[in-house]
Amino acid sequence: MCSLFSCAEGQKELSTETLEIYDVTGTENDKKPTILNYKEIKFYDGDGYLCQQDFYQVDNTLKGYEIIQRDGNKATSNYFSTDDKLLAIYNIEFDGTEMTRRVGYDGVTKEQLRSESYSYSPKGELLKKAIYNSQGSLVRTFDLSYDENLNEVGFVSYAADASSTISESYLISKVDESGRWLEKWGYTDSTPVSFHRRTFGKHLGR
Repeated sequence: MCSLFSCAEGQKELSTETLEIYDVTGTENDKKPTILNYKEIKFYDGDGYLCQQDFYQVDNTLKGYEIIQRDGNKATSNYFSTDDKLLAIYNIEFDGTEMTRRVGYDGVTKEQLRSESYSYSPKGELLKKAIYNSQGSLVRTFDLSYDENLNEVGFVSYAADASSTISESYLISKVDESGRWLEKWGYTDSTPVSFHRRTFGKHLGR
């Protein structure tokens, strides 16, 4: 696997952010995390730019990885399988550190798969994400909410055809010295449905 090549030349320290999401069993008084449902690790370069993401299976083995090569306010992202096959290509647009648009293409045929747009608050909070199909028609939107420390505390997702609405709110149970959430519980209709854990660290790029 050739990950982290575009993140650093030689040995450079990268910042990491690991997100793990677990299913939950029990009610409010006896809730506990069970099996892993989702895991990703984000790598940031010395300028604070996202340069790689690793994605994991629910058995905690690597599923694939994304290498992001940035040039000013534009970037190209290549998503690979664990055996280094190119599965998808993304063209990304930024406004500073904030990603504003992302268009995905099939890694083999180069046909457009979907696109996404993002909008932010003046403080840099992601407020809305919109997903479009390959023809440019809106498929789904996400509206996100935050607390005073800019921690996400909930979202509502709407299908464009009004066929479904999904929502989840978060109760933060652990933060670091900067007020960033480290652990939180997700709720739907007052029922605990997920447990989220986030850790920050360092990684030496190759």
